[in-house]
Amino acid sequence: MLVSYFGSEDCAAIKRAYPFLEKALDAAEALLKSEAISDGRHEVDGDDVFINVSSYETKPINNERLFESHKEYIDIQLVASGKEQLGFTNKESLTVTEAYKPDYELYGMVDEFDGIVLTRGKFAVLFPDEPHAPGLACGEPCLVKKLVVKVKA
Repeated sequence: MLVSYFGSEDCAAIKRAYPFLEKALDAAEALLKSEAISDGRHEVDGDDVFINVSSYETKPINNERLFESHKEYIDIQLVASGKEQLGFTNKESLTVTEAYKPDYELYGMVDEFDGIVLTRGKFAVLFPDEPHAPGLACGEPCLVKKLVVKVKA
């Protein structure tokens, strides 16, 4: 997993180190700067790169929350408004609750995991088979507008 901020030298270094992410990061940053970001799918490069936008309320950390991982796509996750915690852990600590189906596998929640807080301008790049638990509340639940850029792996 990579974590950075748009406009930072780290972001530029990620683009240099992973040139296949440049188009996706540029599209996410451009959409983030736009006046109105509508929910739904935003096309970038067909099924190779696209952005899913959704608005929802973050959820408390409890046993109803799930970890997920992907095989076919890299996720770049960021929020346009609000803030959420993105949990992550190693796959070996998880139990599969829903076997792989087109581009995701689900796992039960665990008591101990690491997390980062996503705020506007900060993003996380999650590579295939990196389990993550999106949409977690940072204290009290709040409304977020979330962008998930999908990049064909």
